[in-house]
Amino acid sequence: MADRTLGLDLKHSLLVMKHIGRYHGASAVLQQKTPENFLYFHESFYGSKVFETSEEFFRAGVMNLAQEVVKWPQYRERFSEKLLKLADNAYTKFLDSLKRREEEFNVLCHGDLRLNNIMFRYSEETGEATDLRWECCTPLLF
Repeated sequence: MADRTLGLDLKHSLLVMKHIGRYHGASAVLQQKTPENFLYFHESFYGSKVFETSEEFFRAGVMNLAQEVVKWPQYRERFSEKLLKLADNAYTKFLDSLKRREEEFNVLCHGDLRLNNIMFRYSEETGEATDLRWECCTPLLF
């Protein structure tokens, strides 16, 4: 597992995005082939009152991400300023993104993709992350 107090560098982050993209893509194909399996995934538990206290957590997370992106030369100019502007509205935008929209593209979401739930495999030769596995939780459809 990566050190959750340090966060992820660009290489680890890209590996996570590659895997979550595959997960989203596979769920989209599965939904097209067997839509009846997705009838139970209509509402996210993130929209409940329990998570209203998470607003500051989201703001801090986006601020931390912006500070990390500043260290990534190929992305600094393009994204760090946008992330700083997003921080104050991050939680509202997050909740809005979880609403299922029947007329749009919906995929299964991991629901709790954080460092404590991700294990990385490292190359014995180079020490670089080469693969990952994540602990599954109840998937959400959005």
